[in-house]
Amino acid sequence: MNYSEIILSAIKGKPVPELPCAPRMDLWYLSNYYRGTLPREYRNATLLDIMEDLEVGFNTTNPNFLERESVDDEAHRALGRYQSSDIPYRVFVDCDQKCRQEGDLYISEYFTPYGTIRTQTLYTEEMRKAGITNTHIQEKAFKSEKDYDALGYVYEHMRIEARPEACETWKERAGDRGPMIFWVASEGSPYHLLSKYLMPFELFCYEMFDHPQKMQELAGKISKSFYAALELGLNSEAEILRVGANYDSTIENPPFFREHILPDLRNCADKTHEKKKYLLSHTDGENSGLLDLYLECGFDIADSICPAPMTSVSFKEHRKAFKNKVTIYGGVPSIIFLPSSVSEYEFERFLDDFLIDAGDGKNLIVSIADTAPPEADFSRIRKFIKKIKEFGPVS
Repeated sequence: MNYSEIILSAIKGKPVPELPCAPRMDLWYLSNYYRGTLPREYRNATLLDIMEDLEVGFNTTNPNFLERESVDDEAHRALGRYQSSDIPYRVFVDCDQKCRQEGDLYISEYFTPYGTIRTQTLYTEEMRKAGITNTHIQEKAFKSEKDYDALGYVYEHMRIEARPEACETWKERAGDRGPMIFWVASEGSPYHLLSKYLMPFELFCYEMFDHPQKMQELAGKISKSFYAALELGLNSEAEILRVGANYDSTIENPPFFREHILPDLRNCADKTHEKKKYLLSHTDGENSGLLDLYLECGFDIADSICPAPMTSVSFKEHRKAFKNKVTIYGGVPSIIFLPSSVSEYEFERFLDDFLIDAGDGKNLIVSIADTAPPEADFSRIRKFIKKIKEFGPVS
């Protein structure tokens, strides 16, 4: 049984020869590779080489957003539509547009019959040093009420086309140490995209009350590309589809989540299950008040569960709430790998408690949430992996 099979078996609740461990270390690797600070034995290693040496899974939940073919791949980032060699589709907008790079800035403009939409994204030297591959939205698309029609036009004229070669990119990057996960969308619903990408959150709150009908109409137009990407995933060779990321109960509060995110996630889950596939959602953030709603969504994998001390919800509470109905992919907060933040005693104690709270180990893939930080103590990563392997088989 290779590691991809172990991870898939864990999701299905089947016995596995060991408690799966697939620490997310892409940012740690990219940062230290860029700065020339990888551990001596790994100076010339790929991330896959390191995962193979550590005898763990390759975390395939996140693409490398910077694996671009041209500057045009950055064009639609501020509209919530990513493109890279890791993402199995391309995005086209059938209207006049221009994307250009000016130093660290990427500027996109869409020229519609209803006006021009302009966005800016930023990628700095500090971000490169930190291993970040996701650009920052410097200028958001929506500025005022007059942008509804123009944005609606852009999303109505958006096309999603398959990039089957991305499957081979995944296989080359992860080998047989992680299953392919089809990236559908970063948002859990069109309303989630509106609040995350298109406008500042304060403005979003005002628009919800000032122009609810216009916002609903725009959300309906956004759903076209959202569900087009889902359809490609449903008909792909991937067994896992990823929809939605980064919920936080202080922003996506339970009433908002129930009304504006849950129905779309539930619909995605139903369609995914009809195809005998599994739905993953990136649940990194403050999950207080959201766990029961996650169960109602029906997704199969809660990726990047980040427990106390980084949030208010303990790992034990997550395990109790999900009751083996949702597979946890994560569970270990990144902060414990930083000696400047967590003492050696606290580090050891967390791991001891973690293995107790893991219970029978079913429906659990141990990973670092959200990711191993660039300054993580590599000796602690080795100790963490050794401790997880001591758990033994999961029956």
